[in-house]
Amino acid sequence: MLFVVRSSPNRYFWGERELQIPELKLLIDAVASSRSITEKKSKELIGKLAAMGGRHWSEDLMDHVHIDRRSKPKENQNIYYTIDVLHRAISDPCPVEFRYLDYDENKKRILAGDGETCIVTPCVMYWENDFYHMIGISQDAEEINTYRIDRSVGIARRRDIRALEIPEGFCAPGYCPEKKTETVELQCDNDLMSAVIDRFGEDIETRKEDDSTFIARAAVELSSAFYAWVFLFGGRIRIRAPRKAVRAYYRMLKDAQKMIVEEG
Repeated sequence: MLFVVRSSPNRYFWGERELQIPELKLLIDAVASSRSITEKKSKELIGKLAAMGGRHWSEDLMDHVHIDRRSKPKENQNIYYTIDVLHRAISDPCPVEFRYLDYDENKKRILAGDGETCIVTPCVMYWENDFYHMIGISQDAEEINTYRIDRSVGIARRRDIRALEIPEGFCAPGYCPEKKTETVELQCDNDLMSAVIDRFGEDIETRKEDDSTFIARAAVELSSAFYAWVFLFGGRIRIRAPRKAVRAYYRMLKDAQKMIVEEG
């Protein structure tokens, strides 16, 4: 980028952008795919990012943006304000109050818990699965919970209430509270190595089992989400250990089969 220093005579020099074009493209696509930012806010933020690329690249970057309207929230134009309040409350520890949104059977947004106000000491904000989350300690039960920021409305700081201290056991990696995990052993078809790495990372322990399968060992939370992931592969990933995980997965399959039989 050519910079001009106004003087007599003018002086010119080349300088690098703070963000290069590939970096801007990554940020723009992240905003476009975010399910926490409305379409209107996404376009505004993308325009600001694209402008950082200069006149020529700005137009090029804007021409290649795809925003999936189906994944964008139709409401919550105050997402920036919510993030700002939470950031300030985390930097200068202070509880916040808000109400939480849910959906009824008609896809209508309603206030969860009969509109009860949540009062929480926020600990950290983090991004996961295209949503922005806040982990905080509820003032009444003193429990660590996770909240979707785009579903938190009417947020305000409560300086009249003392902030709770972050308890021991709150782990920084992943910005999440400690979860009870078990080491599972999975027997997987060879062509599923990429899927296993996508789920557990490249550091996962693996070994060859036979000519067509390998064994993977990973620490997981034994939850319905984990069993649902295994089910996605239609029997090409088998849980071998621990025994309680095998039994829990079997029970889930039997319950699903029972519902299909009853409805049939």
